[in-house]
Amino acid sequence: MTSPSLDSLSDLLSLDRVGIVVSTLCAAHCALAPFAAALSPLVGFVADERIEWALLIAVILVGVASLLPGLLFRHRDAKPLILFVVGIALLFAARLLSEEEATLELVAIVASATLIASAHLLNLRACRRCPCCERRSTRA
Repeated sequence: MTSPSLDSLSDLLSLDRVGIVVSTLCAAHCALAPFAAALSPLVGFVADERIEWALLIAVILVGVASLLPGLLFRHRDAKPLILFVVGIALLFAARLLSEEEATLELVAIVASATLIASAHLLNLRACRRCPCCERRSTRA
């Protein structure tokens, strides 16, 4: 069975790299946006909630596009997807905490970004070790 949208291993590995970068950017944005908004109206757009939601949607889309094919069509290891889901759940919990406790929110955001980036790293490693993926990369 082959993935309908990601036929080459390099596409999947590239998405994982993008996922690591996007989740790190998301965490950096959440950590630095309050300071940027306070420093200057010129960079205040960084704290715009629409940017937060755009980053969150990007994290989810890239995660699903890279981790599901790994689970369903390649290595079949569920650990990366489980870490990703826990990270996303923690990210949503952090958004709810923003009303209550800023320090706890920041800790939750850093932890969620770490979980999401770790999910992509595990997926990269699982794809590199997978005999199915090795056969695909030699045919490409």
